[in-house]
Amino acid sequence: MILFPMTKANVGLSITRDSLCLATMKRGLGGIRCRHIAEQQLPPDMLRLSPTKLNISNQPEFSDYLRTLLKGVKQPQPVALSLPDLCGRTAILTFSNFPSKKSEQDSIVQWRFQQDMNLSTDKARFSYCIFPPSSKQPGPTHVLATAIQRDIIEQYEQVCLECGLLPHSVGLAGLDVFEFYRSQVLEFSRGSQPQIHDVSQECLFLYLADWGFSFMAFRQGYPVFARIKALPIPRPQREDSEESDESQRNTLEGRSASPFGQDRYSSTDSTNVANELVATLQYYFETLQPPRVEAASIPLYFAEGLRQGKTLFPEETRIQEMLRSSLSHPPNLTMTTFTDKLSPKIKKVMLDSVPQMASMSAVASVMVLS
Repeated sequence: MILFPMTKANVGLSITRDSLCLATMKRGLGGIRCRHIAEQQLPPDMLRLSPTKLNISNQPEFSDYLRTLLKGVKQPQPVALSLPDLCGRTAILTFSNFPSKKSEQDSIVQWRFQQDMNLSTDKARFSYCIFPPSSKQPGPTHVLATAIQRDIIEQYEQVCLECGLLPHSVGLAGLDVFEFYRSQVLEFSRGSQPQIHDVSQECLFLYLADWGFSFMAFRQGYPVFARIKALPIPRPQREDSEESDESQRNTLEGRSASPFGQDRYSSTDSTNVANELVATLQYYFETLQPPRVEAASIPLYFAEGLRQGKTLFPEETRIQEMLRSSLSHPPNLTMTTFTDKLSPKIKKVMLDSVPQMASMSAVASVMVLS
């Protein structure tokens, strides 16, 4: 949702469960490049993510942490703000008859959202994306809609304004990242892996962050299912002993090593992610009964929004085994991680930074404004 008509933001600010992440971008004739990424950790319980209650428990202290993060950043500065998906509500609405006038569209989407989500329309800001039916295949109009309560979003805006940031846009992290990757989803599904189920038929997308995950399913290019799951994930812990010694040897020998290269999540964290992902997939496949193509795979695209996220995501074989034990007709999934698909320049800046892939939604929030 665009709040003020001003110069496009070159700074993205993502807010996660336990940190603030700032991405500074530069626009030029060659496109947008990532110049700098910084992170400021927050104390426990500074943020209490909720779609119904104010999120910031201590606003003056939160402002102090944001000012520390902004040292050296020119102000005032337009900013693209990316909030955890848990701060808002997301719904997929279908309409057999959808109006063509914008004012009528706003009214009917807000009315349906209020009916389906039990949310008063006068207390929230709405944003939605329309997926009209194909001219070759008539059907209902699909709408992917989001809403954030006004008092929640205004609290974040107020802090930004106090610190010299001018909110240009406000989005939810999972949707920002999906929008950033959407063209690549289409390219990978149809190009590099021709044996996979065509994305116009069915594809799945998962964004994993320290607050949980956002899962969406698409068929024939239309959103048909979405789930936002709260699943707090603690920061990975630094391993010591042999691996720390090896990291020191790498540094002495001149080989680059990420400051978080040896960090690991606990087996409990990995198990929780796997269980919740499988539960989501099981519900989706059992409830929506998607079409099946024999000997074809359904692509699941994974975007990480936290440090060392690939080490936390369960292996494809493990997910398949868990689905086979819980579904009578389990699908054949093929998983693709997007980290390796980023442009080399952006990837280098992100992975060399302290927050690493935790900066993904900050970068995406600016990139989707292009």
